[in-house]
Amino acid sequence: AYRNRREYKDYGGLPTNPTPKSDATTYSGVNPKFGVLWEPKKNVQAFIDITRSADVPDFTDLNQTIGMTQQFVPLAAQHGWTLELGTRGQQDRFGWDLTLYRSLVRDQLLQYTVSPDIPASTFNANKTTLQGVELGANVDVLRNVFGSGDKVNVSQLWNYSDFRFDNDPVYGNNRIAGVPQHVLRTTLSYSRNSRLRVAGTIDWVPTGAWVDYANTLKVPSYVLFGIEASYEFERGVTLFLDARNLTDKRYISDFSTVTDARTANTSVFYPGSGRAFYAGIKYKF
Repeated sequence: AYRNRREYKDYGGLPTNPTPKSDATTYSGVNPKFGVLWEPKKNVQAFIDITRSADVPDFTDLNQTIGMTQQFVPLAAQHGWTLELGTRGQQDRFGWDLTLYRSLVRDQLLQYTVSPDIPASTFNANKTTLQGVELGANVDVLRNVFGSGDKVNVSQLWNYSDFRFDNDPVYGNNRIAGVPQHVLRTTLSYSRNSRLRVAGTIDWVPTGAWVDYANTLKVPSYVLFGIEASYEFERGVTLFLDARNLTDKRYISDFSTVTDARTANTSVFYPGSGRAFYAGIKYKF
């Protein structure tokens, strides 16, 4: 159960807010969860659960800049039901973690940017559907390559996100801005006796996310290549090297969402980091 109260007081006296005013709103509710976990054999699990969730607006959501004035916007709390089912486990060379989910959300809190010099505003979407897949899988393709205890492993992470409005009066069934449909990371690694590890990585966003809720502008797709290496010595000392974006790819790493890119200010993009190398020492005690 939860209960939150938000109070807003403006003492006035400013040219843009000359009159004192105050507002308040209270949020309360219960978030139950029901689930079943099944273990058909050792190191293998399957699960299903149904969860109610809620997200209460904070003061930055409620206190918004409209025109040239600060105003209290009494937003509703986001709430919804989520069904999850999946399986995880490890069998000999193979490991996996798979989750499928579907959320039916009311009053989802979504943000949009009016201008780069004004904090993002927040609004409640009427109904939205958030569904997707989260998959992690790995396999030891080779073992005992150069000696006992070493291995070559391939791992794959895949996040699929299908987030949409549900018959919204303004945006119809458009996709929700800011979330790419597919995000993948592939890793090929060699490790020996839990001390030496060398890995090559590929981060791939094959289709960029929508920038606006009207679905008129997308960011470009990109692929990044990297190398990781580490060696753990005795007494908890580890040396590591992390080389990122080896091809010095120019890409958009983040952006602020807008309502409609055809009419809104689109100075909302942030560049990703170029080629970079990091090295260091870690010590555990």
